[in-house]
Amino acid sequence: MSNDDALNIHVEFFDRNRDGQITRQEIQKALRELGFSRLAAAVVAPVLALGLPGDVDAARALRHDDSGAFDRDGRFDEDAFADWWERSDADGSGDLSRWELLLGSVRLADDPVSLVASVGEFQLLHLLLAEDGRLYRQAVEGFLNGELFRRIIAQRE
Repeated sequence: MSNDDALNIHVEFFDRNRDGQITRQEIQKALRELGFSRLAAAVVAPVLALGLPGDVDAARALRHDDSGAFDRDGRFDEDAFADWWERSDADGSGDLSRWELLLGSVRLADDPVSLVASVGEFQLLHLLLAEDGRLYRQAVEGFLNGELFRRIIAQRE
């Protein structure tokens, strides 16, 4: 799978039945597959459902805007991600603390909706993927470029 598919696989991972709509139930199932506990998925899914448009095409547009990691055509932009990572890794440690992640996600926002989406997404990533309180570049990149989803889908099949 190429970078051309990154945004599609990212969004479609949550559209479990491929009907073009993302429901709270589909979000909850996807969160469970990502490693969230039943309780955490049950609490987070309704919040995400409120913040995400149900329509897959609208979700793709939002994903482009809130992460800064995709170009207008939905391809993962490695250079944009690398630039964001460098700016966010304030101490140059090669990983991000929760505070660095918060500041980095705020930098991506250009309106209140993308601010909430960006901060929320990256804080969820921290909960899910952080090791010893630090979030490593490979984990974030794998989430955004679709690699994490490809691995989960391969395990599912």
